[in-house]
Amino acid sequence: MARYSLVCTALVALCLPSFSAAQSPEDASEGGESDDNVDISAEAEATNVAQANAPRYLAAVRTELERLDVDASCEVLDALHARCSWRVLNSERSRELTLRALIDESTHTLYLYAPIATAHPDDVETRVVLRRIAEINWRYLASKLEWNSATGEVRISALQHLDSNFDRRAFRVLVRLLARQSISAAA
Repeated sequence: MARYSLVCTALVALCLPSFSAAQSPEDASEGGESDDNVDISAEAEATNVAQANAPRYLAAVRTELERLDVDASCEVLDALHARCSWRVLNSERSRELTLRALIDESTHTLYLYAPIATAHPDDVETRVVLRRIAEINWRYLASKLEWNSATGEVRISALQHLDSNFDRRAFRVLVRLLARQSISAAA
């Protein structure tokens, strides 16, 4: 029963009204002019190569995340896949989540998710947690809660289709939704 209470407490803890993008301080480094020029040209060349092999909507995702004042870290996995991640904090800065965006050109989708809790498959209380997840999912329209039976991870997620274009406004709405989603669970 104690583990069930911990999982429910974790779900209830996410019922905070708003999240804001966590901004990490940028590291300012000083170096010689010649070193900076070499680093910049090598960095620019690496960026050009990465952009040539990047999924077509990665630049648009980066632009929209910047527009939302999100300090995201993006990486190209291969020509069809890219991943971005960023931190969000609740208004009291007592809870931190990591949101991720996965671009998959092979399925023409953008998958947004954030791990929020754990419910181990062998726990007796997991059935109750899964029932509560199903009840919460019934109310959600654009997002959903998922449970991985192999790891026990519970995550909130949303999916955006990229088959014809990248809807920038829909992307911003989904990012805000996942960052602010209220999760209510009866203890």
